[in-house]
Amino acid sequence: MAGLDTRRLLTEAVRLHQSGQLNQAAALYQTVLTADPNCADALHLLGMVALQQGQAQTAAELTAKAIALNGREASYHFHHAFALQTLNDSRGAVAGYRRALALKPDDPDIYNNMGNALAAQDRPEEAVAAFRRALTLQPRSAMAHNNLGNVQRRMGLLDDAEASFRKAADLQPGFAGAFVNLGNLYRDRHDLPAAEGFYRRALALAPRDAAAHCGLGLALWQLGRHDEALTNYQAVLSIDPDHPETLVNLAIARQEQGAPE
Repeated sequence: MAGLDTRRLLTEAVRLHQSGQLNQAAALYQTVLTADPNCADALHLLGMVALQQGQAQTAAELTAKAIALNGREASYHFHHAFALQTLNDSRGAVAGYRRALALKPDDPDIYNNMGNALAAQDRPEEAVAAFRRALTLQPRSAMAHNNLGNVQRRMGLLDDAEASFRKAADLQPGFAGAFVNLGNLYRDRHDLPAAEGFYRRALALAPRDAAAHCGLGLALWQLGRHDEALTNYQAVLSIDPDHPETLVNLAIARQEQGAPE
């Protein structure tokens, strides 16, 4: 490895990474690390590849090593926190996001992700504050409006939640998740025809959205349209065979119909 131009290799690896060629990028990051095991950038970027490939534990370990070498980069802390959040370590994630904010205090993405981690810890007021800070910094963030609506709905603030979901849908008309959430909210209000309409709007945008099929199945079952509901439950399981809510709903439906499970 003597004489290897690691900076040039790192630049090429980033180019491959940005073009979606993750395996090729990872191989070059590894080559850089073989030549220079203390290259914090390569460790961090290899961790990002691991995150994108669904390897959150590996990502957490690699980003932690990058932070140990250079704790002054907000992006290292951000992606380490995101890896921890993916591993359901919401407490560690919040701590990581706070460290990122100490270095980059006006980043809306950090506030948005921290809001989700706080919500996972059942700290709704703090989560709302984080989302509102994100929206102060980036008022047109459909994702932050949607995430705020989810917390408001769990707090029972249905009118506020509806306003947040509608804002998300207005800002990003192709945002299927916002319509799923509106469907869920209208099921909370027992307005099943309206809920059905929102779920169908979501499915028009994302035909394989498991949450939309599941919600529609619930609404149709409650409307007494059992055959249609079962079709939607089966659609969910064709997308995600282990979808827990649908498995429960399907078992209940079969019991109510008197059919063997």
